[in-house]
Amino acid sequence: MTEADVAVVGVGVLGAATSFALASQGLDVVALEQFGVGHTRGSSHGTSRIFRLVYDDARFVRLAREALVLWREVEEGVSETLIEHTGSLDIGGDLTAHRAALRAEGVEFESPSADELRRRFPLLRLPDRELLFQEDGGIVHAGRALRTLLRLAQKRGLRLLENTRVETITTDGAGVTIQAGPAVIRAGALVVTAGAWAAPLLARLGVELAVQPTRETVAYFRLDPGQRVPTVYDHATPTAAEHSLPRGGRGAYALPAPGVGLKVGLHQTGGPADPEEEGRPDPEAVRTAAAWAASRYELADPSPVSAE
Repeated sequence: MTEADVAVVGVGVLGAATSFALASQGLDVVALEQFGVGHTRGSSHGTSRIFRLVYDDARFVRLAREALVLWREVEEGVSETLIEHTGSLDIGGDLTAHRAALRAEGVEFESPSADELRRRFPLLRLPDRELLFQEDGGIVHAGRALRTLLRLAQKRGLRLLENTRVETITTDGAGVTIQAGPAVIRAGALVVTAGAWAAPLLARLGVELAVQPTRETVAYFRLDPGQRVPTVYDHATPTAAEHSLPRGGRGAYALPAPGVGLKVGLHQTGGPADPEEEGRPDPEAVRTAAAWAASRYELADPSPVSAE
């Protein structure tokens, strides 16, 4: 039997960050991942994710600023770049609440004209709508960040069990016992960071988590090396009726994808999904993303090079 202060189930970026934070406090941590670290079945793999300070709620702006400080502390410990500042661009919709939240937290931003932004980013095609640019936005290098957090956690004593699927979890007044294949882990506390698998895991403990996993699709487009683009969130909503998407969505987004070019997705348009099935990109979502990308960027090739 393996004993620990804390067991962490699920080792995507949230599980890795949790393990790092706990191990940094001197706790004995065991982390279990049912696949290999960096697998493509969840949402922590790949090139990049958006980092932004722009939200319509001051609480989230505050949390994002605190997160940026912590990311910088991690970077200093490894001499690697995990966050790259490209600037973030929001295309309205009504951005009144976003501006108010930024002002409440003392975050500087611009409300530039489309012509001003095109001079900075010649690839952009911008509509005649409200624009908000914030210079601290950018990308997190996703796979690199995951590996870095785990490496730092392991230096602090984390024990990582990959390809180890949890079968049973039992609790008593003193902690939890986890059966995972031949491994038995006894821990004083349990943290579940299992993403789409969290609800069925917690249901075994009598905890009902009212969440529904969905299959979201992203498409990748080629950009020439050296072409600069900010992260973009276009708040105009693609509707299910117009595009035959499972859900109406909350706008489109794009971000640099190092080594590829541009990553484009539709926010909250995917249908319900069973995490036990690998699934495939939604062809209609890919077509809609490609049409949006062609309307917002001067792309040499408007056809996606890949999708997932």
